[in-house]
Amino acid sequence: MGILSLPEAAAFEEHYITCARCAGIVESADRYVEAMREAARMLRGFGRKRADTATD
Repeated sequence: MGILSLPEAAAFEEHYITCARCAGIVESADRYVEAMREAARMLRGFGRKRADTATD
């Protein structure tokens, strides 16, 4: 995914604010990204816990 230019970003924002379908896609993508970040945090914590118990 690339980064939009300022004019492209403005046009996109203007559209997706008024388009329920596009707004839903953006919201779904935001939820997915946050879920993946949370999963990564959990997995990093799981790895530390396993490493800590392996030395006991």
